[in-house]
Amino acid sequence: MAREDSKGVPDQVPLSDYLPDEGNGVSLSAPARSKKGPASMDSPEMERRTSSDGEMDIGDEEEDEALDISIGEKERPSDLPPSFLLSVDYSGKENKAYARLYEPKSKRVYFWFDNTGHKPYFYTDLPIQEVESRVKRNPGFVDAKKVKLHDLLKDRTVEMTKVIGDNPLSVGGRADSMRNYFVDANNVSHAWEAKIRYRLTYTYDTELVPGLMYKIEKGKLVACPPDVDAKTLQAFKETLEDEEGLESILDTYSPMFFTEVPDIKRLAVDIEVYAPVVNRVPDARAAKQPVTAIGLSDSEGMNQCFVLKRKGISEGKKGKDYPKNLEIKYFEDEVEMLVEAFKLIDKYPIVLTFVGDSFDLQYLHERAKRLRIDMDQYCPISIRGANDPRRLQSLLDRGIHVDMYKFFTNPSIKIYALSGAYQRENLETITQGILGEGKLDLSTEIANLPYYELAHYCWRDANLVLRLTQYEDNLLLRLIVLLMRISRMSMDEVTRFYISSWIQSVFRQEHRSRNLIIPRRVDIDSMKQTDAQTAAIIDGKSFQGAIVIDPVPGVHFNATVLDFASLYPTIMKTHNISYETVDCPHEE
Repeated sequence: MAREDSKGVPDQVPLSDYLPDEGNGVSLSAPARSKKGPASMDSPEMERRTSSDGEMDIGDEEEDEALDISIGEKERPSDLPPSFLLSVDYSGKENKAYARLYEPKSKRVYFWFDNTGHKPYFYTDLPIQEVESRVKRNPGFVDAKKVKLHDLLKDRTVEMTKVIGDNPLSVGGRADSMRNYFVDANNVSHAWEAKIRYRLTYTYDTELVPGLMYKIEKGKLVACPPDVDAKTLQAFKETLEDEEGLESILDTYSPMFFTEVPDIKRLAVDIEVYAPVVNRVPDARAAKQPVTAIGLSDSEGMNQCFVLKRKGISEGKKGKDYPKNLEIKYFEDEVEMLVEAFKLIDKYPIVLTFVGDSFDLQYLHERAKRLRIDMDQYCPISIRGANDPRRLQSLLDRGIHVDMYKFFTNPSIKIYALSGAYQRENLETITQGILGEGKLDLSTEIANLPYYELAHYCWRDANLVLRLTQYEDNLLLRLIVLLMRISRMSMDEVTRFYISSWIQSVFRQEHRSRNLIIPRRVDIDSMKQTDAQTAAIIDGKSFQGAIVIDPVPGVHFNATVLDFASLYPTIMKTHNISYETVDCPHEE
């Protein structure tokens, strides 16, 4: 990488390519195909998909495009010992949801495809006859059924029609999706739960918990009993026995906190690209310049760097800090080097990068296309969200790609989990703050580095990313898994989205488990608009903030800092505050 972690907007890419399209939130075309389609690149600052309050948006407005991966029979066994659930996704080729499972003994990834007949769906308050008149001729329509759900906003049971589709895009995500046929003349939608991505819908309905252990028995996916010490579990329950209302969820959530997290085999990857112009980052979308080095460091002690030989570059000498266990593999041909790297990447359950979504993996993908490498045979990388930089993700066919940059930019991780150990969100600052060491100092520009120094620099970046996940006995890996379990989100999702998305996912799961209809924002807003609502007095804010006391001007010595942890959870619990209890429909 020609950077001090500055892989950003390259000079040759117009700004308009990074701006989102204006629109009404309804996709007017089917999402682009991933592996063969065009790729987009954006700066780290613009990679975030943010809502109006600055939080990461879970991105439900459009259904994710399906990734057509090829899975061999040996990778989808009818029986599998206890394995770690890495993710739940959807296969367009199979038209089924599938689970990605890591088997700890073989250290391999296996797949289980749904065999329950589960289909995507949404709800409407329109009767079956009207539903059929609107969408019966839609090729994605499968069935319509009358169901009863409880509406917490009105605190009563309501009859709804469940509209079942053949595939996720038949529900939402393109112009002819069925949810678009349920908007009346006043532009009011009569569709509920129509913007929840199918992979999440499937996870909620089947009550799968990413991050826990499952096994395959005669083709069925079966949850494994949590391996938790009975005394530990009982002690935990006793500490909460006086907490009213928690009894019903203790059995569900207790295993999530105490089930052991396996040390999942993982590989960190970093690349360097020839940059003819100093301080100009090569465009990952165009991928015109050759990849000069690929640094590889895994959790089992493998340390390699693939180096492309070039005219005019010397081998140089090993520096005094050159790692004894670092192996350099030289390549005369860039195609051969990329193919070899792809084969290695495809073997790992987890692949770690830093800004890999918008640079490292994307560049490898686009460079392979430019060099006319057989993508279906050799390249394990797929690009999702290619036409929208905010949704851009570089994913893997078999393993999970975790872009650690996105994880470390999350305020919940930066401020709360890691107590502000770093101020800037680049690799140098983060590793100095957490590990106490940083990147390698260079003797000259990256384009002119001798091979030994280039390999050391490239590998060290990859090794630092790996060690961030090994810090304090795999602390961050264990934290990621805990967040997966609580939020019900797959590893690739929970590391890319912010806390508002985690909480939203938990609430959705609780609603589905209790047969409650999930309210829309418009439902809550229309029911809770009252004259007593607090008036905004600050531009850009929805509600009046706290009282601020102006400080006395001057320099103050021996000052004492008094701070309070967030009181929101305590207030919500003590006063039973929730969307259905505030301004509730009961007269009493």
